[in-house]
Amino acid sequence: MIANWSRFAMVTITIATHCGAQDYCGLLNKPHAVGALPPNVTADQILRKLSDIASFNSDTFHLHADSDDGDLVAQGTAAQTCFKNQRYIFYNPAFVDQIRTKAGNDWAKLFVFAHEVAHHFNNDPLDPKTDPAPNKNQELLADRSAAKWLAQDGATALDLVDAINAFVVNENRVRNYPSRCERVEGVVEAYNKEAERENRVLGTSRSLYDLAPCMALEKGGGMYARRDLEPKTPLRASEVLQFGSPPSGANRPLNYDHDLDGMCMARALQGGQLLTWDNIGVCALMLGH
Repeated sequence: MIANWSRFAMVTITIATHCGAQDYCGLLNKPHAVGALPPNVTADQILRKLSDIASFNSDTFHLHADSDDGDLVAQGTAAQTCFKNQRYIFYNPAFVDQIRTKAGNDWAKLFVFAHEVAHHFNNDPLDPKTDPAPNKNQELLADRSAAKWLAQDGATALDLVDAINAFVVNENRVRNYPSRCERVEGVVEAYNKEAERENRVLGTSRSLYDLAPCMALEKGGGMYARRDLEPKTPLRASEVLQFGSPPSGANRPLNYDHDLDGMCMARALQGGQLLTWDNIGVCALMLGH
């Protein structure tokens, strides 16, 4: 478990999309799982909010919480069709609680359930008898659908990257699941597509993002913050990423040793955002040395 959470940190919890070989429908034959629903935003409220965004009838989905099923404890959430055609989303309440704790907001929690809803929308094979293993492409498509819906509700690309980082610990593809980096790439591309549509159709000015390894970076090129930085934070080389070439005359530093050594943050900056001369200053002046 990592104590200090940054925008690019990972946590030791995982997500199940439609987990092959596990028959979650069997949980419906036992008494309802004991355990509180997630605080602040319950699973039912999450589903109803998603139904408003993605325009579906939340009454056609069934939610089932279980606190002690070993596989669901490990996997977190899962989508499965039971009784031939009834759509179920199974979840472990403690897992959903953890997501808010680690991500610090509700976007990650919404993303997890949106991902499961997308599996149902995409008619993915959810019967463990016929679907013995997860399918990488189905997982990435469910991620993209979830990202599109949440982007329509105001989530930024950085919010979506936070959501992935809040529950995905798989750096490399394991058991046919996509890696964290593949999932980050997928949600950023889905966000960009939706943002471009809104900018074109609605006349908005939503930011677009480039992709560096496992990271979403504001377009423009230059020096980027690797993590969230508070005002007066001294800049260190390990906290800065150089990516791309900024346009000539841009209002931004170009080299750490030449431009950023001895500088501090003048205002808060999120991980992935560009460092400009407007958001940094000389530490000695800012800290009163």
